[in-house]
Amino acid sequence: SDWISSAAMTKPNVTIAANNAAETVKQGQQKHITYQVRLTTNNADAILTGIQLLTSGDYDNSTDLDSLRLYISDNSSLDTLTDNFLQAIAAPASGSYASFTSLANYPILTSGSANYLFITADVNENASEGKVFSIQAPTVSDLFLTGGDIIAGTITDGGDQTIISPYTVTNTNDSGKGSLRWAIDNANLSTGKTIIFNIPDPSPWTITLGSDLPTITTTTTIDASSQP
Repeated sequence: SDWISSAAMTKPNVTIAANNAAETVKQGQQKHITYQVRLTTNNADAILTGIQLLTSGDYDNSTDLDSLRLYISDNSSLDTLTDNFLQAIAAPASGSYASFTSLANYPILTSGSANYLFITADVNENASEGKVFSIQAPTVSDLFLTGGDIIAGTITDGGDQTIISPYTVTNTNDSGKGSLRWAIDNANLSTGKTIIFNIPDPSPWTITLGSDLPTITTTTTIDASSQP
């Protein structure tokens, strides 16, 4: 409903700021944070009723992304177990809006506080490697409130989220995304997988381990000859 002003009412001001860094995301990853929106409310409380966000990238919404989800938190770290889940939608085609307008509940944005919206993506386990998806910078008209004024803060496009294989070693780090340890951990979650290597030059490549690699618990092939 529209905000009706009177001498007894104070309209809320909500400042919107948004961004997200470029990152890689593995096939099959669930609830990957794709974009974050910070809402700072002043003067009076407001009620969030929805948001729409323009998507971009070369991804295929029928094969690469399964769904997008919207959460709200009172801090800048998402906890999908405890933070307020608002809505899940099928991933829209690139260049279309992800519209979250049928929320499970309508959060109150308390005056004098900040709230954080998180848009997460569920990536299909058979998604194409190298495909990219991202969220474009929203405008103030993309945020829906019961009333009040929306003020544009620092709003930027989200960085490219690039889909990678969880079984490809892309660096010589001891741990972390793209490491041999990471690839073995991922392979242990399934069976019959092949770990391949695609580490950038310059060669030769040496992986210096800080501790023993994980025990391989499933049928797994490590193909070092795959390194270009």
